[in-house]
Amino acid sequence: MSILKLLKSETSLSIFGGGALFVGILLTFYGLFYNIAWGKPFGINQAQIVLILTGGIIVLLSALIFRNYLFLISANALTGFFIVLALDNALLHFPQFFGENTVRFLSPASQANYRLNANKNETSGSYFYDEYIYYYKYRSIDDKNPDSDYGIDEFGYRNPIGYLQNLQSLDVLLVGDSFTEGTNKANIASNLRKILKKNVYSVGIGGQGIFHWRYQFERFMKLSDRGLSPQIVVLNYYEGNDFEDTLRALKYIEAGLTNSAYYPSNPVNDHFVGIDRKLSLFNEIHSIVGKTIWYPLREYITAPPEPEQSSKNPSTTTSNGRDCNILFNANEGIDSRKISHPQINTILDHIKQAVRSIQKEGAIVIFSYIPNTQTVYGQPKISRRNQMHASGFLRTFLSKHGVVFVDPTPKLIEVAADTPLHPCSGDDNHFNELGYYKYSEILADLIGVYLDN
Repeated sequence: MSILKLLKSETSLSIFGGGALFVGILLTFYGLFYNIAWGKPFGINQAQIVLILTGGIIVLLSALIFRNYLFLISANALTGFFIVLALDNALLHFPQFFGENTVRFLSPASQANYRLNANKNETSGSYFYDEYIYYYKYRSIDDKNPDSDYGIDEFGYRNPIGYLQNLQSLDVLLVGDSFTEGTNKANIASNLRKILKKNVYSVGIGGQGIFHWRYQFERFMKLSDRGLSPQIVVLNYYEGNDFEDTLRALKYIEAGLTNSAYYPSNPVNDHFVGIDRKLSLFNEIHSIVGKTIWYPLREYITAPPEPEQSSKNPSTTTSNGRDCNILFNANEGIDSRKISHPQINTILDHIKQAVRSIQKEGAIVIFSYIPNTQTVYGQPKISRRNQMHASGFLRTFLSKHGVVFVDPTPKLIEVAADTPLHPCSGDDNHFNELGYYKYSEILADLIGVYLDN
């Protein structure tokens, strides 16, 4: 049978017609019930009207073109509709069966279910389960030398195994996100232990924000049940995403999910409403289409020109002549408008909560401002001005609460003018080994003053 005859066969026409009718029904249904699908009151906006009209036109055309097979295409369309609806709900409730490569395209509700349901009974090895810490095997662990400064200890933090239990006193506790956690090649805690010759412990966890600072400190105090209170606690604030990570975490908490440490694949475009929903009305299909087609296309069309780099920017070349491409993440651009954001009071309140909890234990609080790559290598007049505005705002606020503020940005920019402090691979905006060491040196100078006193 030729391809032409196959296409003209009754079975093929009913399948094509059913597929077209299915798309029309799906668009119309989703347009009508979009708000309800995401946990909002029923309502219709302009975007929904477009979906409803588009779906209606497709339904009408399908019915006219395939009118001789109307019963068959209707049966196929409705069958497909309910099969896809069932699959959509399976993606929401049982994402662990679809794998992490699929889950990253799903909604935050599905991603949260994936983290909460995967390997629940695993309590050994590289798995750590706690209300505000959640670790998986993909976390880098120094299997060859688990006692090294770059491994993950028995509490889920990047410190030598047994280090905390063997301490009689603690000089410095580091709190923060992935910059504080570091990598299996470099981290702040290890550097400070070598520079200061003091006891330094890190509770840095990648993907966490200001919201988690208090909880990580309080968890540490419970773990060190021998009254091991640190002299100094350093709150490492990363200007690139700590603000957004905190707001994201609060969305999970508001939905009743205490496990807020998980970082969604696309926090900028994700719908955080309805995280605790029990029914999916094509939400997961929406998320997949959005993250694979619509959002990348929109970002490509609307993307601003890449920031010009200073003449001394090492992203042009390194000292050995290799090309060096520093990652500029558009979603991590510091913007002075964030300081006047309606939710800034929420952020400041969580900073105060962390500070009060730490000061209650008699520790000195140091707030350290970590700049992103756009501040370090971008246009000096724009990036530096915005960073100084944000830094100055936080300095003023924290001074009222007895917090020592340090901003290593000027010194990092000075060093980075000749030698890159971030990976040249163009796919990572964390410090490289030199960057971690330079940042640690600047921090050690300030910490040393207070430890000496």
